[in-house]
Amino acid sequence: MTRATPTPTPMVSTPKLVASNGSPPFVGGHLYRSVVGMLQNLCVTHPDVAFCVNKLSQFMNSPSNTRWKAVKLVLKYLIGTMDHDRRSTTGYVVYLGSNPIAWCSKKQAVVSRSSYEAEYRNLANCVSELLWVKQLLDEIGLSPCQIPVIWCDNASTVTVIARF
Repeated sequence: MTRATPTPTPMVSTPKLVASNGSPPFVGGHLYRSVVGMLQNLCVTHPDVAFCVNKLSQFMNSPSNTRWKAVKLVLKYLIGTMDHDRRSTTGYVVYLGSNPIAWCSKKQAVVSRSSYEAEYRNLANCVSELLWVKQLLDEIGLSPCQIPVIWCDNASTVTVIARF
């Protein structure tokens, strides 16, 4: 597996992992159980493979060549995502009229537990930037005549913020 080609997904939709798939039995049953057990432990830090590992662990007593290929696919996925840090990217643009005057695109400093949390952090950074721009415009005597509009594409974040 050291020279394995990384894959972008941990599982494919075909062939389906079902109780009897007609695939010849895998001769390394102990190896299958050992690797799937290792993958179960890895699910603590890689929840993105939990569904696949759950499926694969249903066949501990009857490993087949098809199921072993599925195990190897999960391993290839993990090889390809080793350097992923799971931090979200923050991005926003502040416009004055139709002209961009401030913008940002960077990785967030911490790992967010949900897309809602990542978007909320992003909006907090955006509002901070807007306040700074407003102060700058006030200092130079260009007070904006419109209330700033903030756009967000995450429905749960918009719902929570609308309650404030």
